[in-house]
Amino acid sequence: MITLSQSLVQDVAGDPVADVCLGHDTRFQVHGDKLTELLDDPEMAESTPVDALQTNTSFITRTTIWKFFRTCEPGLHPDVEVTRALHRHVPEYLGHLTYGDYTTAIVSSRLTDAVSMWDLRPDLGPHLRRLGAVIKDVHEDLAEAFPTGVGTRETLYKQFTDRLELFCERTPVVRKFQDVALAAYEDLPRSFPVQRIHADLHLGQILYADGQYYLIDFEGEPTVPLAQRRLPDSPMRDLAGMVRSFDYAQVAEFSDFLDGYGALSPDDHKLLDAYVMDKLMYEVDYDYNHRKEWLHVPLGTAEKLL
Repeated sequence: MITLSQSLVQDVAGDPVADVCLGHDTRFQVHGDKLTELLDDPEMAESTPVDALQTNTSFITRTTIWKFFRTCEPGLHPDVEVTRALHRHVPEYLGHLTYGDYTTAIVSSRLTDAVSMWDLRPDLGPHLRRLGAVIKDVHEDLAEAFPTGVGTRETLYKQFTDRLELFCERTPVVRKFQDVALAAYEDLPRSFPVQRIHADLHLGQILYADGQYYLIDFEGEPTVPLAQRRLPDSPMRDLAGMVRSFDYAQVAEFSDFLDGYGALSPDDHKLLDAYVMDKLMYEVDYDYNHRKEWLHVPLGTAEKLL
């Protein structure tokens, strides 16, 4: 694994977009016909850094957004792999950059006047049903574009309990909820469909522009190894991410969201409950250690389960 500051964009002190467009930086190989054509546009050499709390470093031009990955592993990055395979409900993929075997950046069309659904949280009600339908569309498209498979209770149960054990060891307050979490994991179905998913879905990963919804950042959890992020998983993980995001956004009633997604089977409901519990335990652990100002949200919800 390498980091951005080591060899890719030197501490982002300059303008890597201009360097690529003007041909000054030959370390990067450009992929994508649309991006290659755009490099001849003089306006592409005029970029502005995005001032936002992000795990990556982004720059915008008039018509594009360039996202440079701060940590890279050899191989095609999931964000590139997934975004270029989808043709609706995502910003248009224009191309990407590589540095040797490393994917270093993705370039997409810029959505004018886009706002994240998190920023619309005071009034999410009118959006919930359509949000559910959009996520269902994306899941169906991912199932067509990538291999699908069958998950097993044993594998998922071990994944959940291993994570719970880690959280309990690292953050003692999680131990208070260990029994209720284990009870949720006991009810997993024996087998269930798995496919490519978003893997880190929440309100901040959905943009709203011109009456349309766009999912972004298909890279999964940045701390998870690249190969693991590509593994098929249940779509219920994405729904669980949204359910937990609604809690932070103080959206108490989200049945319209689930209705918009479509009918869930009894096994889907069992999976959703377990994934929500896993996410909740993760949030108690993460917020306790990294952002105590938000700890009251997952802690309050967990307390109600006792």
